[in-house]
Amino acid sequence: IAYFESARHLTTTQAGHVVACLLLGMAFGTPLAGSIVAKYPHPYRIMMIGSSVALTLMLIILYGPFSNPWLLGLFIFLFGVVSGVQVLV
Repeated sequence: IAYFESARHLTTTQAGHVVACLLLGMAFGTPLAGSIVAKYPHPYRIMMIGSSVALTLMLIILYGPFSNPWLLGLFIFLFGVVSGVQVLV
């Protein structure tokens, strides 16, 4: 929360909502990743794709020019969704 307050100039409430988006994304992404891996015979590919997308999203979150906290929350939610594949390891 302190990072979002200092680097992104969000209020404490806005920073809390942004962090909550990560947890919500993981809540949706983890079961989704499990069901995708159960249907496809190559879970390694799914994990590599999810990790690559998560890295890309994290770089966008850290270095992107976000002035809107809702847009930042959306990207963090998507990061949480694709980070669900990390549970498969």
